[in-house]
Amino acid sequence: MPPVGLKSVYQQYKRDTNIVASWLAITAKSCGYPTDLLSEVATGSEASASAQTSSTSQSKTKGGKNSKGKKKPKKSGKAADSGEHSGPKKYTVAVAEYIPLAQFISTSKSEKAKVPGVFAIAINRVIRLRKEFSSKLAGIKNKRNPESDMSHNYFIGILEQVRDVLRPLMTPEAKSVETNLSNKFEGLSVDEPSQDFLDAPDIEKPKVVYEAEDTMSDTDALFILDLLWKDLINVRGATKAMWINYNEGSDADLTAVAVASNTGFDLARHMIDDVFPVLEAQKNGFYGALKNKHYMLCDLIVSWSLTPGNTDAPELGLRIDDSVDDLFYIGGRESFLNTLSILSEVLPGLQSNKKPIEPVNLDNMKDVMARKGVPKFDRDRDILKHVFEDLAFIDDHLGKKDPSGLIEWPHVIEDNLLRGLREARQTGKIPFYLAFASQVLLDIHHYLGKKISKPKDEMLDIMQKLCDQFSEYYRVLTTLDVFEKFDEYDHEMREVATGCLELQEDPIYMAKLALQKKKKLGSAAKPEKHGFWKRHPIACGLLLYAYRITMYRTGIHSANVSRSILCAMHLYNAVQAEGQLQQPWPDLEAAMALLGPSQFFIGGKVPTEMKEYSKSLMMQLGVSATSFMDPSKRRGKTRTKVFQDVYHRLIQLNTPTWMAFYDRYVADYGRTGPGAWRLEDVYEIIPERFHFPAEEDSKTPEKPKKTKANGKAARKPVHPEAMDPASVIIDLSNALEYEAYQVSFPFFVLHAQAFWVLHDLREDIRPFVEDVIGPVANELRKPAMPCHVVEILQACKNHPDPSRALFMLRLSADHLERVLTAGLGPGQFWGPPIPGVTWREEGATCTRGEAALMHFQRLGYDLPWKAEPTFEEEEEEEDEDDWVIKFR
Repeated sequence: MPPVGLKSVYQQYKRDTNIVASWLAITAKSCGYPTDLLSEVATGSEASASAQTSSTSQSKTKGGKNSKGKKKPKKSGKAADSGEHSGPKKYTVAVAEYIPLAQFISTSKSEKAKVPGVFAIAINRVIRLRKEFSSKLAGIKNKRNPESDMSHNYFIGILEQVRDVLRPLMTPEAKSVETNLSNKFEGLSVDEPSQDFLDAPDIEKPKVVYEAEDTMSDTDALFILDLLWKDLINVRGATKAMWINYNEGSDADLTAVAVASNTGFDLARHMIDDVFPVLEAQKNGFYGALKNKHYMLCDLIVSWSLTPGNTDAPELGLRIDDSVDDLFYIGGRESFLNTLSILSEVLPGLQSNKKPIEPVNLDNMKDVMARKGVPKFDRDRDILKHVFEDLAFIDDHLGKKDPSGLIEWPHVIEDNLLRGLREARQTGKIPFYLAFASQVLLDIHHYLGKKISKPKDEMLDIMQKLCDQFSEYYRVLTTLDVFEKFDEYDHEMREVATGCLELQEDPIYMAKLALQKKKKLGSAAKPEKHGFWKRHPIACGLLLYAYRITMYRTGIHSANVSRSILCAMHLYNAVQAEGQLQQPWPDLEAAMALLGPSQFFIGGKVPTEMKEYSKSLMMQLGVSATSFMDPSKRRGKTRTKVFQDVYHRLIQLNTPTWMAFYDRYVADYGRTGPGAWRLEDVYEIIPERFHFPAEEDSKTPEKPKKTKANGKAARKPVHPEAMDPASVIIDLSNALEYEAYQVSFPFFVLHAQAFWVLHDLREDIRPFVEDVIGPVANELRKPAMPCHVVEILQACKNHPDPSRALFMLRLSADHLERVLTAGLGPGQFWGPPIPGVTWREEGATCTRGEAALMHFQRLGYDLPWKAEPTFEEEEEEEDEDDWVIKFR
């Protein structure tokens, strides 16, 4: 459940003002305040509903008859109730009522006239926020609306007087609350609910809800916008921190940073949507408040530039020799008017068959805005012009169906920039969140500087390595003549491999060349290959996410269909436990270290005796445990279901944060509904261990895995009461980076190699198996061929001579050693040798047993047994020695 404090600054302010108004009205009425003296003004929706009800009732005659005097049929009770009690009535408490209500409560002798801590916290927080804003206004020399400022300060005086009147009635908890809270979460306590609370019946919902009156002068509108700015600046700062970390060569994962950045744009879009209609309904609208915000920022920036030693100046990039144009550029950068101005110029010029895009009218602000000719502004304009020209081209020409119904390179991932462009084309208006996202993109360009090509180069490099992995997968399955039989299980991975190859040539670049040729634009400038990807680092990370998660998900799925990795793990464990195999299978060791034993063995218990091997594997494959019991000892039915639902016994996709974005970026190509990905949604998908530090009473304390060569672990998580949108974005990035280690392991390469090993083993050991258990099926269904390991282990268990049973395991071990030590050929793979593996063929750079790890190391990851293992959340405590099959 999301914590109480998980709100934007504006949402918290609205909640606090409503708490103050609601408590005053409800407490006063409960203390005997005359109802006729309380100005209960119905909200707009309530008033319209009331008017509609009144209009409907007037059309009816008395006695419930229609105009002809006939009785109308009665509605069912449920229908009537749903119409009459669709929700509590909402009333607005006028600001003028606050002091009379407080005075009445203070003179009341009712026991209910006690001021709780939640009221004290709320009123103190509202006063603090408004006073902070008043202090900002006091520092501005050019007063634009003194009367509006007085109106803003008037409400502060009302609240302070209410607090003073009620102070004698405050409970000890309320008195302990400081009147000057340092942040919006101070004073909150987040406790686990007791069992009595959870078992308590639902409380009756209130029939009336009181809300604070929205008094909105120009200064109040500017104050509301300033609340929004606090969150926007924090999200922007969190994004900056992630990209700086990435740029400094740390272990920051490009995919994690890009997905978290675009999610930050989602949060910003929702926060803007919360505030935009409130301000747009005022006299000067949202952009009127925005202009005032820009004026205020410019005044402050000019003041800071003239104040020696000002601590805010370096953070904004202010220098003593900055010109007035430079100062206006900085002001527009912080108010987002620079990007809004650029978009107003660029977007209407992009040709489209859709509705013309109207520029935002900023004419009366030309005197305090950056203009063409200022180098920094011209640079930003050039970047955004090229980015949005490419986005418009993508929207018009890529991901479209041709006449045959095929889709040409469909992997166009919609981020918030492409979403904003499409929205502008559909509505004819530039959404403000697009100006915010555009400024953050410019920030990323400024952070990366000359390294702006780094994300593009990394994306192409990883995609080339994904192609190499798929080539090995294709080579193995083609050799075994089963590649086509896996098509229905791995077709998504094949599409990704094709997409990776196409991206090396850049589909956007190729489509532009084709369009120039078609329109005979021989004199046009040749487009820049991979230019869009260089200018849009977030797009690089999002496409990389879609390709990497598809490879991971499809690889696990294909391995589960054939049970290749599962059966290979059980056979490998048996021959090692019996001392028949002295050398390791490095890829399987890596899989065990990454996933843990519970992914391969029921209950995470690794069998160590001959009689347990076949039983353990059959149960993992879905055979019911009762099938191994003596029928006379079974309770209830003696005939039981042999096979159980085996889905939960197969290898699970143990990367919840990565999988949370699968539908969005893979199935829907980034498109999402207007209400999706709100703050609470994002918080819920982040594993709890990234919100809470490990507790001392945890049975298996978390051991963060080292993710890349420098071995840097994820940062220590924070308590939820300190969570805000920016913190959620940082935690999301950490969670994605943490899970990237497992996602990057090429399970489909291990699946192919395991399939190959078990395929060859089947023919070698088949005669010995048939001697014990009789003739076996000529051929299992090709994809399920690895399940013949059950026959081997069952034959070993049933053989009356233990030495002969051990002999069959020795034959299996000899086969494993012979096949696993076979080299895959020089020059096919690159990477350092795997420690402990000394038995490669001469001239071979890799063996079948380490193919997946070689690819893993090429991506820059440490070997799994060099990093701390990921401890699974199991109810029963398990021995740490069981987490990795030891080299024996």
